[in-house]
Amino acid sequence: LSIPEVPRPACAAAIIRVGGMAAGSIGANGLANGFSTTTPPFEAFDSPFGGWLEIIGLMPSCTECSQFKVEYGAWPNTTTPPTTWMPLNEPFKEWSFIWPGWYIRVDRTPTTDGWLDILCTTTMGGLYMPWNTSGKNGKYSIRLTVKENGGVEHVSVPVVVMLDNTVPDATLTLDVVPVCGDVYAG
Repeated sequence: LSIPEVPRPACAAAIIRVGGMAAGSIGANGLANGFSTTTPPFEAFDSPFGGWLEIIGLMPSCTECSQFKVEYGAWPNTTTPPTTWMPLNEPFKEWSFIWPGWYIRVDRTPTTDGWLDILCTTTMGGLYMPWNTSGKNGKYSIRLTVKENGGVEHVSVPVVVMLDNTVPDATLTLDVVPVCGDVYAG
């Protein structure tokens, strides 16, 4: 039995990494499991996401595709996916290749709708967008849209992420004062 390989469309949209984790390592519940794709690697065990998340998309054709955007939506409850999507449109800096071994940080400013031109000289491994999730908690979906030069839009399958930005509440006490005196840090 042979299954023919279906060619991927030039402007196919796919999120491949979120917060240092391969999209395939993130479960339907939004929790990460397994080893990260970062250096140095870390291992996640039913881990939520928080803080700044780097979202990486599969790089499309630089000649046939012109723009991309990343959007997020909050789940209204644990079983209902989002129906309203918000674009990520905060400015950021991205490393861009200019000469063998030379890179510069370029300013990236999405439109109010979140659209960015595709950079074919990026060093981020594909379509890149940082997301500051501070203040957000709960289940969210993120999706990537890639636009063809002719205006046709290709939307990725959403990736679910569980966000936990709640600061832990810890009370620390010393039962015994160390011989060295007061403890100022540590």
